[in-house]
Amino acid sequence: MNVLLLDSTVIKTWSGVNKWMLMTAKGLRERGHTIYCGGKNNALFTKVCSEEGFFTYSLKFGMDYNILN
Repeated sequence: MNVLLLDSTVIKTWSGVNKWMLMTAKGLRERGHTIYCGGKNNALFTKVCSEEGFFTYSLKFGMDYNILN
């Protein structure tokens, strides 16, 4: 099965969701699945996925809304 994991969060942060996605990707790959990881350009998530040997894609996501900015 081909699986695409997407992360549209802030570029330089690492979260529990990122950790979960990476662990899930590793587990699925061990079971023979092909994993693709996508995130914002130069995102930490895609960098780590690339270092782990996954196919990675830089994507442009829609506008982020943050009430604090």
